[in-house]
Amino acid sequence: MTGQTDKKASDGSPLIGVRVANGDPLRQWLTDRQQRMMAPGLATQLRAEAVMLRDLLAAELRRQRWTLAELGLLADVMNGDILTSSVYTGGVSMITANLVDATSGLEAEYEAQHGVHPARVVEKLQTLGPAADAALRDALSRWWATQDEGPDAHTVEGWARVGVRVVEG
Repeated sequence: MTGQTDKKASDGSPLIGVRVANGDPLRQWLTDRQQRMMAPGLATQLRAEAVMLRDLLAAELRRQRWTLAELGLLADVMNGDILTSSVYTGGVSMITANLVDATSGLEAEYEAQHGVHPARVVEKLQTLGPAADAALRDALSRWWATQDEGPDAHTVEGWARVGVRVVEG
């Protein structure tokens, strides 16, 4: 698969073109979905899949509820990690693995700093499926990217800007 950005839209912005080789399993999957969804072409289907992914991540994030203490702990241990497109398929989510690795042997210190025990957050993270984990990782990454936008970053409003619902507790 390759990307192409040399063409321009009518507003001058670059168009994104994607080429998927004939033998690539992704092309076979897209073609199958395109036929079943009756999309006019693979480019339209690929756009529909990207929109669906965006909407799926937003829906998964809307289902989650986090306290400021939990989010502070997660933001601390994720520490602006580079976002990846990986999806976990095994027993431990990527955020859970980061949290356990960072806090192992230091649970009391992290609890004192953030007001929540890491084990409580691990329990909550273990209820997330792969899409919910990806949605939270995306939100944490976007939150870190907005740190220079003002002093209210670690507030209900600051987290709401990246789609996270904050609850008391």
